[in-house]
Amino acid sequence: MGSVTLTPRTVPVSPRSIMYVLDTNVLSALAHKRPNPKVVDWVGNLRAPIAIPFSAVFEIQRGISMLKPKDAQRAASLAKWLKSLLESDVIFLAMDAPVAQLYADMTLVPALQDLWVPCKHAKKPGQDLAIAATAIAHRAVVASMNTKDFVRIDRYFRLRGLFNPDCGKWDIPLASARRSSAAQTHEKEQQRWHHRPLPSQRSRLFPVCPQFPFAQASRAATENLAVM
Repeated sequence: MGSVTLTPRTVPVSPRSIMYVLDTNVLSALAHKRPNPKVVDWVGNLRAPIAIPFSAVFEIQRGISMLKPKDAQRAASLAKWLKSLLESDVIFLAMDAPVAQLYADMTLVPALQDLWVPCKHAKKPGQDLAIAATAIAHRAVVASMNTKDFVRIDRYFRLRGLFNPDCGKWDIPLASARRSSAAQTHEKEQQRWHHRPLPSQRSRLFPVCPQFPFAQASRAATENLAVM
């Protein structure tokens, strides 16, 4: 697997800028040995901060660990890809107190219970509530290729926006001025995060500079990776 060194992004994130929180299925589309071209083009042309929530890392790592006994080589390749992703200056959003508090409130909504405690036939617990809570707490947009559950969450906890990069459609239109009451209670935490500069010593896997097209970086970073 080749590596690509890209110019670090050192510009602080503005409180007015839009940040996109990537769902696990978007990351998986990029990890494929034949990445989804629509998603690759979207990421390559995006001029906004990109963030990975803790729950997406959890799902990807779980998939890698489950794959290891069956195909150690594929698992090792995916683990190397994940490591390079986390060592880049793509923003990682942890489960901090504001996210945890909002996540807890979401789990108490009867209509969202199946997203918290999946049915007995489910293969794995869902992470959509955690991803939505992370996005709301940071006033970010969710980017997902499977948006129906996020549309349902938005009925009770307002998302800033929901975008599907596979079809280029806003399933929940961007509304910069709207915010949920839960997000308002976390204003201090949001301001603290907004004024934190991006790391200056990490190379980007998702470049925002036109001289580093993402398609090139994606091919180099995902060569010979199998479907997750």
